[in-house]
Amino acid sequence: MFTSTSIVSNALSQVVLYPNPTRSDITIVLEQGQAFNMIMTNVLGEIVLNQELVNIETTLQTSGLNKGIYFINLYNDKGNQTLRFVKN
Repeated sequence: MFTSTSIVSNALSQVVLYPNPTRSDITIVLEQGQAFNMIMTNVLGEIVLNQELVNIETTLQTSGLNKGIYFINLYNDKGNQTLRFVKN
């Protein structure tokens, strides 16, 4: 018996996050023409930032965050993607 599979392109595969690790700010570059909701959480799952991203390039200030690992969940009606970054 054979099972057919297909590869589905992730709508958010063109998201870029830099610099990683960071000491101050991080920049998120999105695919042109798409808006996303963003939730940033720490490793405990606590929400530290919640906003909508509508610009192709958005810089987020992380100077108020403690050192550690953070997750950015981006989502819209086409899908979602979770990015990880380290704050030094």
